[in-house]
Amino acid sequence: MKKPLTFFSFLIVLFLLSTVSNAQLESSISGSKAVFKVVKIVDNYVSENQFVKPDEGKKYIAFEIVVDNTKGSKSITVPSMMIKLKDKEGYEYSIDMISAMIKPSFEGTADAGDLTRGWIGFEVPKSTKLDDLKIAYRGFADKTNWLELKKFKTTK
Repeated sequence: MKKPLTFFSFLIVLFLLSTVSNAQLESSISGSKAVFKVVKIVDNYVSENQFVKPDEGKKYIAFEIVVDNTKGSKSITVPSMMIKLKDKEGYEYSIDMISAMIKPSFEGTADAGDLTRGWIGFEVPKSTKLDDLKIAYRGFADKTNWLELKKFKTTK
């Protein structure tokens, strides 16, 4: 006897049908030996919580972030609120509440000789294309090293 497609199964199918990229973008974090990396991107991320949806005309984009401090001699904290997304028109986006619901969430502290990883999410206009975006950790450095998503290589 076949079991009906459950809501959870439906969400998994939607998740798999969304764009998933696997590669890497990275930038050194000023004043440390740590490296900020983007290792996965999910365009049109769909929350497992049926009540959490982007606003009308918007979508979620989720990023798996790694802070690699394996060469560092002291711990480093990268607050997720300091990670920004920027579009081709210059609009900047801060992380969205969806970040707390994507598991495992990015916590941001990497001890010396270690790394930390997790997911964050942004709500952007539905028409936004990944190739038109840049992401960066905007710490307290004089210069922000924006990582262009169009340079993110998709692996098959």
